[in-house]
Amino acid sequence: MVKKMVKFLNINELKTIRRIGCLGAVIGAIIFIILTILAMLTSSYLFLLMYRIPYNFLYDYFSDLGRALEYIIIPITQIPIKIVPLAHDSILWDVAIIIVAISFFPFWIIIQTLFRDNKKMKIISIIGSILGVISTLFFIAVAVFPVDIKGKEHLISGDAFFILVSAAILLYSLDIFLRPEYYNKYAILGVAIVIFIAFFYIVSIFFSAMIIISITRPNPLLQKLSVYSIILWVVVQTCRVWSEVGPPKT
Repeated sequence: MVKKMVKFLNINELKTIRRIGCLGAVIGAIIFIILTILAMLTSSYLFLLMYRIPYNFLYDYFSDLGRALEYIIIPITQIPIKIVPLAHDSILWDVAIIIVAISFFPFWIIIQTLFRDNKKMKIISIIGSILGVISTLFFIAVAVFPVDIKGKEHLISGDAFFILVSAAILLYSLDIFLRPEYYNKYAILGVAIVIFIAFFYIVSIFFSAMIIISITRPNPLLQKLSVYSIILWVVVQTCRVWSEVGPPKT
C-alpha cells in the first residue's frame, strides 16, 4: 500500500482532488511528528533561576510544549512557578497542531466517500466524519488556549478532542467491518487505538487520585502515544483510501 503512495511523484497519480487530499494528510502527519520532536528537543525550564532542565519525554505533557509563560521548577515538589512571558518556545507546537489539523480536514471528507454501499454505511460514515471534523477543531483549540493561561479551556478542548476522535474511529471501524472490500485489520487497528486511549484516561484518573510525585509517572507518555496512535490511524487509513481513489480510468 505504501509503495502505491510513493507514486505521487508521478503527476498522473494526482489527477483527482481526493488523492491530493490523501497526500496532504500524510505530509501533515509527517510534519507534525517532526515539529513535535523538535519542540521536545529544544524546550526547557529554569531550575533555581540558574539552570535549564530539558523537556522530559516521560514527565512532561504535550501541553507543556505550548506554555505561553516561562516557569521555574521548585525542587522536590516539581511545582512550576510562572515568571516571564515566552517569545518562541511554543511556536513549534502551535504550528504542528495547525498544520496537521488543516491537512486532516480533507481526510474526513474523503474517507466517507468510500462507504456508500448502503444507507446504513453511508449514515455511519457521515456521522463519523462530522465527529472527526469537530474533533480536529478542538485539537486546534488546544493550541489556541495555552494550558498555563487558559487551563480550563485547554483541558476541555483536549478531552473533547480525544472523545470525539475516538468516537469517529469506532464508527469507521464499524463501517469497515460492514464493508467486505475493506480488510478487517484496518478496523481492528482502530478498535485497538480507542482501547489504548481509554486505558490512558483510566491511568490518568488513577494517578490523579494518588499523591505521588514521580518523574516516571505514565500519564505524559501514554498521552503522547495516544496522540501519535491517532496520527498513525489516519495515515494507515489514508494509504488504504489512496488505493481506491485513483485517477479516472481512460
